[in-house]
Amino acid sequence: MMQLNGRSILAYFGSPEKAEAAASALRQAGFSEIQVDQFSRYADLATPSPRLRHPATGQLASLAELTLGAKDVDVETGILLSASADASGYGGGKDLPGGHAYLVAVVADGDEARVRQAVELLKSHGGQV
Repeated sequence: MMQLNGRSILAYFGSPEKAEAAASALRQAGFSEIQVDQFSRYADLATPSPRLRHPATGQLASLAELTLGAKDVDVETGILLSASADASGYGGGKDLPGGHAYLVAVVADGDEARVRQAVELLKSHGGQV
């Protein structure tokens, strides 16, 4: 039988700054297994485009590139993504229902006090655990 040496705790945040602040607080508290990620309902939108583009110069492929961060998509895909309520801002934003597209995952050792400490740190930085 496999032995479990820790518990995974997941917290969702509405901004990368809050997620990174929570991760930093966890590191300061002695947690070492921490990962911060962004996820999207759209394929590969969590990675920003490597090309610098500016809306004033007209160097944008679509509204989806400006509002959702879509990179290097063809015209048809850009049009479809731009039709999303998230692209207009009407959908609540942050590319995810509820607006929490940033995830902090931490592994706490089996000690229940350490698990509670991690949960409280995450919540104190605005995380939904």
